[in-house]
Amino acid sequence: MGYGCKRCGRCCDPVVLSYLKKDFRSYFTEEDARFTERHFHRVSRDYAAQRLGLDWVSTWRGAYWYRCDCFDYVTRTCRCYDKRPGFCRRFPLCHIISDPGPYANALYPDCGFDGLTADGILAALGGEQ
Repeated sequence: MGYGCKRCGRCCDPVVLSYLKKDFRSYFTEEDARFTERHFHRVSRDYAAQRLGLDWVSTWRGAYWYRCDCFDYVTRTCRCYDKRPGFCRRFPLCHIISDPGPYANALYPDCGFDGLTADGILAALGGEQ
């Protein structure tokens, strides 16, 4: 099965990270931290559950939800696509490796990367599973 972005926009509506905004500089490059500090705005788990249409998201602990002001909700595209941060460019690789649990793919059921796992990425790169 081939994987690829279908440009559905689900990964951006809203953005989920394992970090609070105050911690961005500890985990991201300086350029990515500046981008996220400027463009990402924290939203509630209830808002995220409503946007994703997934009730269980409202009870998921350890995830922080953000609205990105570069995301166009009408066209479902990124207005800053060429300047987007590295973790957006590497989606879903960073997301799946940082959270290989059952939620990783459950957030994006229509995504072209649905079904891709951390083990699958390692196998594709020639690593051990």
